[in-house]
Amino acid sequence: MALAFLGRLLFVFIFLSSGLQKLQSFDIVTGGPTMAVMEPKLDTFLQRVNHWAGTSLPITKAMYPYALLASIALELGGGLLFLLNRRFGAVLLNTSMFGALLFYLGMRQ
Repeated sequence: MALAFLGRLLFVFIFLSSGLQKLQSFDIVTGGPTMAVMEPKLDTFLQRVNHWAGTSLPITKAMYPYALLASIALELGGGLLFLLNRRFGAVLLNTSMFGALLFYLGMRQ
């Protein structure tokens, strides 16, 4: 039992440290320095979704900091719930990692 908790603690440390680092430099108006990295990837992702779906999504650049805030909340909330052995925490972490996968695929292009 203690070994399982230690494994969860080490796994959660990655997400909590990443989320806290993003939260420390977060600014609701500009998004902070993380937004400078995320903005081109979000633009590429939205262009591809618009191309595949055949319609444009009603997401403007002013909403980008809120997307970053949502990803921070997924990392922190999912990490804490996963640490407490809640199944919903694993779902939140998978959602957070799915978003990271989309950005990785956008970087490959």
